[in-house]
Parts: sequence; C-alpha cells; structure tokens
Amino acid sequence: MSTHLAPLISDLALILILAAGITLIFKWLKQPVVLGYIVAGFLASHHFSLLPTVSDASDINIWAEIGIIFLLFGLGLEFSFKKLMNVGGSALITALVIVTGMMICGFSTGRLLGWDTTDSVFLGGMLSMSSTTIIIKAFNDLGLQKRKFTGLVFGVLIVEDLFAVVLMVLLSSLYLGQNSETLSAGESIFKLIFFLLVWFGAGIYLIPTALARARKYLSRETLLIVALGLCLGMVVLANYAGFSSALGAFIMGSILAETIEAKAITQVTQSVRDLFGAVFFVSVGMLVDPTILAEYWLPVLIITLIVIVGQITFAATGMLISGQSLRHAIQSGFSLAQIGEFAFIIATLGLTLGVTSTFLYPIAVAVSVITTFTTPFMIRLSDPAIRFLDRRLPQRVKLVLEQYSTGSSTVNTHSAWRTLLSSYVQRTLILCVLLGGVVWLSIQYIVPFCMEAAGPSWGRLVSTTAVLMVMAPLIWALAVRRIQSKIFIRLWTDSHFNRGFLISLILLRIFLAGVFVMAVLVHIYAFRKGALIGVGLLTLILLVFSRRIQRGWSHFESQFVRNLSANAHGSIVRVNSEAKNLHMTRLTVSPESPVTGRTIGDARL
Repeated sequence: MSTHLAPLISDLALILILAAGITLIFKWLKQPVVLGYIVAGFLASHHFSLLPTVSDASDINIWAEIGIIFLLFGLGLEFSFKKLMNVGGSALITALVIVTGMMICGFSTGRLLGWDTTDSVFLGGMLSMSSTTIIIKAFNDLGLQKRKFTGLVFGVLIVEDLFAVVLMVLLSSLYLGQNSETLSAGESIFKLIFFLLVWFGAGIYLIPTALARARKYLSRETLLIVALGLCLGMVVLANYAGFSSALGAFIMGSILAETIEAKAITQVTQSVRDLFGAVFFVSVGMLVDPTILAEYWLPVLIITLIVIVGQITFAATGMLISGQSLRHAIQSGFSLAQIGEFAFIIATLGLTLGVTSTFLYPIAVAVSVITTFTTPFMIRLSDPAIRFLDRRLPQRVKLVLEQYSTGSSTVNTHSAWRTLLSSYVQRTLILCVLLGGVVWLSIQYIVPFCMEAAGPSWGRLVSTTAVLMVMAPLIWALAVRRIQSKIFIRLWTDSHFNRGFLISLILLRIFLAGVFVMAVLVHIYAFRKGALIGVGLLTLILLVFSRRIQRGWSHFESQFVRNLSANAHGSIVRVNSEAKNLHMTRLTVSPESPVTGRTIGDARL
C-alpha cells in the first residue's frame, strides 16, 4: 500500500541531493560552493529536462524566503557596533564612495541599455554591494587573512552590509508605495532610523540582560530555540511595522552579536543557516533561463565589465581619500571586484514586489557567477597592477599620495572642543530622532485614539498627559542632562571666550526640546492654549518625577553600555588601537610535525 508523499518533501529531497553532489564537485575543483548551489538549482528547474524537476516552485520560494531571513540573521551575528567603530573612517568613506559610484553607474548603464527607470534603479542597487562570502573564501584559499588590506576590506564589507539593508528598506518603501499610501523618501528614512534606534536601544538593554540571567538554563538545544524564536519574532515585528523581514532578521542578529552568548549562538545556528541558505541559492539557480541569457548576452558582458572596472576604481579611490596607501588601495579595490548574495536578494525583492522585469534576475545571476570566477584572479593581479602604477606614475604624484596618507594617519583627533561637540551632536541627533518619532506616533495614533475613546475634551487632556509622560525622559535627557561635564567645566574655566558658545549649546538644546513639545500641543490645542497647558503639565511632571526620571535614565544608559561591552569583556582582552588589524587563524598540525606535543611558547611559532 503506497502513501501519498507531499510535493514539498520530494522537491526538498531533489534539490538537496543535487546540491550535495554538485557542491562536492565544486569543492574538488576548489570553487565557491555558492556557485554549486546555483548550478544545482538550474539542474532542478524546468529549464533543464534531462533530470527530474521541482514540481511545486511556490513551496521552494517559501523556503528561499526563510533562507534570506537566516542569511541576514547570520550577517547580523557577524556585524558588531564595536567592529563598525574599530574599522574607522576608511571603511565608511570607501563604502560610501563605492555604493554611490556603483549605483550611479548601474542606473546609467540601465538607461543606456534602454531599460525603464525601475529596472535601472534595482540594477544600481545590485551592482553596489560586493560579496562577503566569496571574498572570505578567496582570502582563505589564497592565504591572505593576515594581510593589512584584508582588514580594510572586511571593514568595507561590514559597512556595505549595513547600506544594503537600508537600501532594501528604502526600495520596499518606495515601490510598495506605488499601490498604497505613499511615504516620501525622507519620511521613509526617518521612520527607518527611528525604529532602528528604538529596536536597538530596547533590544540591547533587555536581551543581553535576560540571556545573562538565564545562562545556567541555556543548553545548546534551548539556546538554538531561543535564538531562532527571537529572530523570527523580530521578523514579524519588522513586517508589522512596514519593513522587510530581512531587516528584522539583521537587527536581531546584530543585537545578539553584542551578548556574551554571541559565539555560542553563531555555532548552534550555523547548520540551520547553512541549510536554508543552500535552499535560497538553489532557488536562485532555478530562475536562470538560458534563453534569456542568450538573448541578453551583450548586457551581461557590459555589466560584468562595469562591475569589475567600477568596483576597482571606486574602492581604490575611497581608500586613497580615506588616507590609505596606494598599495593598500589597489589591493582592496581588486579584492572587491564582484557582486554576490545581496545582488540576488535585491533582485528577489524586485520580483516579489512585481516591479522589475523578468530578465533582470538571470542577468544578475550571470554577472555574479562570472565575477565570482574572476575574483581570485583579480586578487592575484593586484600586485602586477601596483608594480605597473609604480613605474608609470610621476614621482611627484607618488610623493603627494604618500604625504597625504602619512598626514591622514597622524592627525591629532584629541581636542577638548572636538570631543565635546562630537558628544553633543551625537546625543542631540539621537534624542531628536526619538522625540520626532514620538511626535509622529502621537499625531498618527495616540491622539486620534484618545479622542475617539474619551471624547474631545477628556481626549485632549488624556492624550496630552500620556504623550508628555512618554516624552519627559527624552526632554530631560535633551535639555537638562549634562554631557561631558568635566570637559565642559574645563572649557568654561579655561577662557571667557568659550562661555558664549557653551551657553549657546545649552540654549539650543532647550529650544529643540521646546519645539518637539509644541509640535504635539499645537496639533491638539490652539497655539496659545496649547503652550500654557503644555508648559504647565511638563513643568509639573519634571518637578514631581525629576529624581525618578534621572535615576531611570542613568540606569538605562549604564545598563546599555554594560550590555554593549559585555561580549568584549567576556571573550577577549582589551588591546590598544594599534591592534585593530589582528586576526585569528586555525592551523592543522600533523602528528609528524616537530611542534606536536609542545606548548606554543616552547615551539616559538
């Protein structure tokens, strides 16, 4: 008696068997396994008739969406605020130059090829991100992990991953708005920044503390369930707030990366990420259509050249602008000359939203496959390129570049005014975004709800009290909280000329706090009445709850900083800033080796 087998199981069996066989061949050929997954997907698709094909592609698409979630979750686990701060300005400047330059090149190329605006925008997005997976694989194969320029490349990749997530959110917001209530790009960016600040702030304040308290109960099994539950919970929350599931997964991965369990979470979730990531890349290969590639072979070659030349040019330019040497700039540029997994994800987003043409996806896959194969050769070509430029560049140009690089690395960044202004700007911007978000939520949701529930008169009073209670800690932190008090006092006593500017900074903070309060009150009341009621209520709240607000905010800040640094304190020894480019590596020692059985110190490795 035979039983009916669900298509999902038979299709999953087919793609995993094909993926296993093809990736073993690719490992034997010393090629990235990502390409093996794409080839396996093509063999399992209806475009290749010599083998059984997937019967229900919709199920595979669901698994592929889960694959995107776990790929972004894994990237979040590798992402770290401390890493982002440590890579410094070089990575940020270089990534900004690459993303801006490649998006312009991609958009211009699409328009020159006669494509519409939407396809050109998505093409620019797909070409602006290099492949973290392929670069790491190439560096490992070539034994370059310990070189200085690889640390710079990894820093650029971290920033590019962050840009990619922001880009996906913006594209989703802009093109979803074609069929729904439209938000402008500025409103979409503000909404994104507000929710990121809220989620990261609340997440880093709550989750590391909860995991630390529950640590004795966390076996590998329970840790896996907790991590996946938090990941999918944030995915649902992000989707409910109008953002992509990928953003939610990346956020939760980034939050968990700051916990003392980060390494254990990475280990227990690795197999899940590998499985669903494989299904995603197989689904990518299923969309490769040979007839479309044959038809669009010329755009594939043109875009491939744009990727290789553009990435090398913009990456090297960004590195030079940020003060790196010509050698490191060229090595970094040649390493970044490819596109990878984010090109697939952005192309998938366009198909999911139904706004891009069908030919764009297979073109992106073809360009990614070609540039993946060329990546190791491009890295090897960096040294001949450096020698060529060293012979051809005029001595005067080389001297200017060397002086600029040396000057950039010796700039004194430790001044009292710079430290004070940096703290003021950072805190003021963060608090203004949070207060702006509260104002937006109040006008959109809180005030209408209170008016409807309690009537106009009581609704105004209740909504005013509720909003001011929520805003009070933020108003106190913006207008009253001391920032860098020791430096402030030193500058105040240093010179009478400093005092006018310092007083202006205080008045500016108070003025900004008043603007946000009035923005809500004017919406609820007439201007004069709102001002009187608002000032009275806010003064009462600050007088009655001042100590509680101060204690609560101080506790929040100290707990947040403690959680943010818990991972570093629990796992590594703090080193000075000169050790930012140190890396760990794994070595296999054979039984016949002369160092077998000896300590590292005795072996003098």
